Amino acid sequence: PERHQHQPEDRGHALAEHAVAEPGAEEPALALEVERLQQELSAAGAAIAKSDLIRRHGLLLQAFMDRSDLLAWLKDERGRLVWANRLWFEQFSFIEAEALDKTDLDLFPLEEAQRMRALDLEVLGGHDPVRGIETTTRADGSERCWRVTRFPFHDASGVRYVGGIADDDTARVRQHEEAHRQLISDGLTGLLNRRGFDALAEPEL
Repeated sequence: PERHQHQPEDRGHALAEHAVAEPGAEEPALALEVERLQQELSAAGAAIAKSDLIRRHGLLLQAFMDRSDLLAWLKDERGRLVWANRLWFEQFSFIEAEALDKTDLDLFPLEEAQRMRALDLEVLGGHDPVRGIETTTRADGSERCWRVTRFPFHDASGVRYVGGIADDDTARVRQHEEAHRQLISDGLTGLLNRRGFDALAEPEL
């Protein structure tokens, strides 16, 4: 009789075939991966929606401030211009791309720039707004008087800034100066009257 030689079974190969052939073995891992991807896509979608909302709010705020009669600006702790509205750039005849990231020393006459920086540092050193009347020189050499409010604030990461708003107060200041001049001088000659001499003498008393 013909003798059949028994071949030893390759158990590793058989197990591998059995593992591949068994239905549903990879489904749990695949389901977890799909769930993870869905969560990531959902989070990314929410972030995009939030970013789009912030962007739209930013555009609305810019449009609002560009139509304001007030000058408005924002500087970082180092005194560099971060943002300003349209009227600010127009008032000082600055081109936005050239003025941003510049300091007051880069943009204004030395004396004015030093005064502005001192006020900014005063604001950064406290927590309250600082208000006052300030004078600036325009590109044509004319002076304007402003009722200015400077205030400190910080963003979500803790970076500190100095914000400012200013209302043109030139007409009121000039009227006050003219009324004072008429009070202390003779209307015909323009020379100091008694009140004017008394005012000059007061510091010496």
